[in-house]
Amino acid sequence: MGLVFFAVFFAWVSTADTATSYLEIVGQMLLGGSGVGLVSAPATEAIMGVVPKAKAGIGSAVNDATRLLGSTLGIAVIGSIYVSLYNNRLSDKLPATLTPQDARTAHDSVGRAFDVLGDDEVGERDSVAQRRKACHGRVPPWWPTVIRTRGRG
Repeated sequence: MGLVFFAVFFAWVSTADTATSYLEIVGQMLLGGSGVGLVSAPATEAIMGVVPKAKAGIGSAVNDATRLLGSTLGIAVIGSIYVSLYNNRLSDKLPATLTPQDARTAHDSVGRAFDVLGDDEVGERDSVAQRRKACHGRVPPWWPTVIRTRGRG
């Protein structure tokens, strides 16, 4: 059941956009957390069930270490893929009027790109300015890159 919750969570989160309400995000997080909770307890029990009682401490430590290592590597790999896609796609989307120094600054991070690409330089028709205006005040600060870059391409 936990894997089903987690799969539904990912499908639901993939539909998020700038109009997604905080209440919907809370529902998504509750569903995702429930899925992880329902999966991790039986997984830990399965691992600890095959470890002799005398080695329970070692088994628990190895279980925790592998879970942390897997999470860390997953975040690092996904982050690297995101940065690679961001940098590759950004070059084509930058205005030609941007100085080389500002272009390098925009490649540093999404936040710096929004700072460099102000409304005056980007113009009202450009999707970057429209997305920034649509997101201003409605997107929590910890969710910027997912929603602000959704659909770019």
